[in-house]
Amino acid sequence: MATSQPPPTIFESIADCNARLDCILRSRYGMNVQTYKAIKATTQLVGVVAMVFAMESGMDAGTAGLIIGAIVLGPEAIEAILLDAEADGNREE
Repeated sequence: MATSQPPPTIFESIADCNARLDCILRSRYGMNVQTYKAIKATTQLVGVVAMVFAMESGMDAGTAGLIIGAIVLGPEAIEAILLDAEADGNREE
């Protein structure tokens, strides 16, 4: 009779994702996950503040929204690409 493991909790999933990302960042770029997340959060915050300032100065709201989207989603996309490439590398072995 096979015993099944309970599904991981959200906290376990996040910890696993951060551990994998940390391993990738250390091996490829020599930085840890805390540094990456600090840079990511700072970039996103500065980008949003800059676009709000630009909208207040007269920039079109649609254009500002697209730029904010790119600034906020850019680091998220990089993270997803790194993790996906690592997962693809594991499948090939």
